[in-house]
Amino acid sequence: MEASSPHFRFASMPATTFMKNTIKVLLIGTSLLALWMPKSASGFYHPVLQRWINRDPIGESADINLSRFVANNGIGNRDTFGLQCCLLIYQSRTWNHSAIECNGVYISGFPSSGMMLGKTPVEWHDKAKYEYNYGKAVKRICFDCIKDESVAQWFTGYKASSPKFCGPDNNCSDIARQAITASLSKDQEKKPDCPSVCAPFRYIQRDLLSPQGISSPSELAAQVEDWKMNDCKRYKCDLYDPPKGMR
Repeated sequence: MEASSPHFRFASMPATTFMKNTIKVLLIGTSLLALWMPKSASGFYHPVLQRWINRDPIGESADINLSRFVANNGIGNRDTFGLQCCLLIYQSRTWNHSAIECNGVYISGFPSSGMMLGKTPVEWHDKAKYEYNYGKAVKRICFDCIKDESVAQWFTGYKASSPKFCGPDNNCSDIARQAITASLSKDQEKKPDCPSVCAPFRYIQRDLLSPQGISSPSELAAQVEDWKMNDCKRYKCDLYDPPKGMR
């Protein structure tokens, strides 16, 4: 068989020409694929597979299931930029601190006087400046089940109200908690109907985001983890087993 036969037509083509033609084909194919698949701020969506073909920008922080989107509630929840909201926990030698970061909005309240127990106007910290002085967050709990624009809207109104910082009842954790609870949907705020069981056992409704005494960053982190495990619903039915002396 001669080298000029169709089976060997690439044999005499210079390697550089072959590579250029291959790259052109790949680029054209990629462009056509991009036109066919809808693109959001965070990547391409495959309409046939019904999956995002890009990795979630926040990885496993929101969910270990990287194919799940807005907690499987595309009507009630929204993920505008694929970054979503995170509770940040900071630690220093003298105090712990909590803040909320939500698609570029950073909510970090401190007492302007530096006193944790006195009532004083809230001072809002910039993330870059705060982390430059005190270091990065030691823990991030991210979630994609609240609307980021609702958080931004709440924060705008809250700042305009000139809030006062007070350690026992309006500290950094209380402020972060309010940012979350103010952004919950009606479905997430709905109280469940707890089933009836035989005495002395009973189910009780538990508010997963309610402070237990003086709020703290560690307590808030544990509550947000429970809230995420409950599909971001605020209330949960817990089985109550009273002590033997109370049965």
